[in-house]
Amino acid sequence: MNKTAFFILSAVSLRRMVPATVVTAGLCLAVGCAEPLTYSQDFKREGLRQFNRSDYVDAAGSFKAAAKQDPTDYQTQYYLGISYEKTGDFELAIEAYKLCLQLRTQMPAGRQDVAMRDKVMNRLAAVIARGNYAEPEIDTIQKDAQATNSPEDYRLLAHIFALKGDPDSAVDSYRRAASFAEDDFGLNKEYGLYLIKINQIAEGTRVLKIAWQLNPSDKQVVQTLRQLGVTDAQLVVSSSRIEEQASQTSTPTTAWDVATAPKD
Repeated sequence: MNKTAFFILSAVSLRRMVPATVVTAGLCLAVGCAEPLTYSQDFKREGLRQFNRSDYVDAAGSFKAAAKQDPTDYQTQYYLGISYEKTGDFELAIEAYKLCLQLRTQMPAGRQDVAMRDKVMNRLAAVIARGNYAEPEIDTIQKDAQATNSPEDYRLLAHIFALKGDPDSAVDSYRRAASFAEDDFGLNKEYGLYLIKINQIAEGTRVLKIAWQLNPSDKQVVQTLRQLGVTDAQLVVSSSRIEEQASQTSTPTTAWDVATAPKD
């Protein structure tokens, strides 16, 4: 019997005597490790199981291990961030959410994953707004937004200011975001609904009409506009624009998978 075969048999025979991780490590040394991406997915699956059992500390450890194996996986950073939130490690949660947003834009599939972007921005804004470190975080985001004219940074600022009860700063940030992303349906919808919420009806109606032009099928936008007295005759869009919008908002191939997301 060669040394490799002997080592494998020995590892298997000791399975009941030592932790499974030790056996796995021995087999890895004997026959060669799997690709890092495979390990990353294994750690991620284990992290999801732990999270859904409310084992948030262990889940954070698993997601951190997954991220180490695959540093490009933006979804893992979301899982890590929400785990840190649950354990009260808010500064680490902020770091993970920020990295998630950065990584998402670097991958073609990630850039299509608008649901993930919105989910992460909502959580990130909430963590920053309620923390003792809100001011330095806001200052950093403002500097980044001004340096890059980033609509996402301005939108994040708007959400933070809205949660902190500063409507003037929120509207200013939303306005800046919209000026750099005129065709972003989600941004215009959020901006318009916020304007309605703070009773800026005329401007809110105008922005929601823009959102409707970008996505005529959104039920919430249509319902809100009708409640504001906008008639169907006033909501006119060309058939070519509808077809263009439909092609732009088709379901991404790697959309957020609610079946495997942490239960939160």
